[in-house]
Amino acid sequence: MKSLFCGFFFTIFWITVGCAQPGDPVVRQKDSLINILNQTSQVEAKLNLLADIASLAERSDIEEALKYLRQGVQLARDSRDAQEPKFYERIGRIHANLMKFDSASLYFEKAMTGYVAKGDKKGEASAWFKKSYISRYAGRLEESLSYNLKALAIMEALKDESGISRAYEEISHDLYEQNKGAEALAYAQKSIATAEKIGDKGQLLYSLGAAGSASFKTKDFKTAYQFMDRKVTLAKEMGFPPGELAPFYNERGNALKLLGRYQEALADYNLALSYSKSAQMNGITLSLEANVGDVYMRMGKYAEALPYKLNAIKGFEKIGFKTNLSENYLHTSVIYEKLGDYKSALAYHKKYQVAKDSLVSIEKDEMMSSLLTKYETAEKDSRLAIQDAQISRQNTLQWAISGIALLLALILFLGYRNFRQKQKSNAQLSAANDLLKKKNQENELLLKEIHHRVKNNLQTISSLLNLQSAGLTDANALEAVRESQNRVRSMGLIHQKLYQGDQLATVEMKDYFKTLGETLFQAFGFRDQQVALNVDMEEVGLDVDTAIPLGLIVNELVTNALKYAFPEGRAGMVKISLRAQDGNTLALRIKDDGVGLQAISNSSKDNGFGSRLVQLLTLQLDGQMEESAKDGFETIIRFKPLAKAA
Repeated sequence: MKSLFCGFFFTIFWITVGCAQPGDPVVRQKDSLINILNQTSQVEAKLNLLADIASLAERSDIEEALKYLRQGVQLARDSRDAQEPKFYERIGRIHANLMKFDSASLYFEKAMTGYVAKGDKKGEASAWFKKSYISRYAGRLEESLSYNLKALAIMEALKDESGISRAYEEISHDLYEQNKGAEALAYAQKSIATAEKIGDKGQLLYSLGAAGSASFKTKDFKTAYQFMDRKVTLAKEMGFPPGELAPFYNERGNALKLLGRYQEALADYNLALSYSKSAQMNGITLSLEANVGDVYMRMGKYAEALPYKLNAIKGFEKIGFKTNLSENYLHTSVIYEKLGDYKSALAYHKKYQVAKDSLVSIEKDEMMSSLLTKYETAEKDSRLAIQDAQISRQNTLQWAISGIALLLALILFLGYRNFRQKQKSNAQLSAANDLLKKKNQENELLLKEIHHRVKNNLQTISSLLNLQSAGLTDANALEAVRESQNRVRSMGLIHQKLYQGDQLATVEMKDYFKTLGETLFQAFGFRDQQVALNVDMEEVGLDVDTAIPLGLIVNELVTNALKYAFPEGRAGMVKISLRAQDGNTLALRIKDDGVGLQAISNSSKDNGFGSRLVQLLTLQLDGQMEESAKDGFETIIRFKPLAKAA
């Protein structure tokens, strides 16, 4: 009797609130089940009826659905029935759909405890799936993957092929979030094959969605469209109501948009908008409005795109959906630039930078707040304990004074005076230490703020160069501006690492080189499948005066490799390493396995500024440079590390 659309799958914003009417067949069916419930006394039958009524109520009234699920929890608990954890799981799923993830985690944990206690392995696997979703949304991707692997092991032991297909699909989502598109697609296809083999259309629907998402990640938009089109067709065959079809049309519209089939994409988006607005699905409505604006922007219809983008941003800001804000801020900045409103363009570009930085630091900020709360609580408890001890000593002292003879009173007075003087000295010393600690904290905060402002100033310069390049037509001038922009970014990245890290005096070079390399690869349009980046080194910390020239050197040499070493789609690898040699020397190596001498010849044809810059920076480091054209091209720069190198 369970409803097909209220199974164990759940997706944010798929709640069709307020779409049922009194004459609706679903409402009539629900009312009929309520009448049967009121006349039933058998516990197992009542639990099944409560579950079915909640499934029907969930389509129109979430609070009513929660009411019947809570009744199910209470009845199952009172009768010690095995269905108690299933009701907890259902309640957790609804809270997850409402984006109340703390509450959802609590109920999923209760469900897990109940399943384990009752030996329900399939239920335990289902709870692992739910917990993985919460971890994935919070950005704990390794934790999410570990939960899904546990669920897969249980389903394989049970030989539950529907559950195995579900596990493959969830693992595909984890790999997608880790930007592993090819691996994500492989698991999605395994999920599809398993679901098709057993004829599980419900699971097949979501497996197709996972495959479509993975195809987006691999930039294979034609294949993504094929999967999403199959998903829409299957959902219609299965009788999904319009409100639940809206996200599927949105996904297919995304594929059409990226294929450049803009009119067809608009048709899907507008149809989905009509469905989502009727069903009061505010979250998917905002995403659809943003997508319509994106299509108009791609078509060059900037005046038509702007109101859709602004309305979507207003909604995302209201509900605090930060993951979607960053991209829409950037799009709105581009639209204002194209409309000639450069002031608004710059304002939204700044919002984009702030949103992007906040996404990176959100988890760290929450962790710091938690640690600070624990620290302040411990400090307060310690202070209260000291006060209690002082009060106890004073009471003891007063009782002792009252029983001492006059002869000892003078001695006690002198001793007490000395004690007070020492206590005063200790208090003064403690105050001085507290003041010094406060000054150190203020200086540390000030230094972080300086690095942050330097990074923001460099980012503003980069943005100005980007705006300037939009008006250039000369290819050489455009290339020079972009190379200057990359150099500014390499310096800005140093300051970003400093204010985001725990060490204000040193930069960890392995992470810096990796981030810098990935930024350059994106700037030149290279993918891992074509040219790979390999940062082969241990963690090395260097002071900022050494890190900046090293960063500029790596920027120039990697740029030259990407420009000249891999012509006409040639595949290969760029390798960066920084290692200690002969105890007192560091060796920086940048090597590619490209065309070698031909790349040197091509590189020599430009203005030579980059080469001269590398030579000057090498002299600044008091280093020596070697070049080799064997098996590609390699540059080695040896220099003495400073005292802060580690």
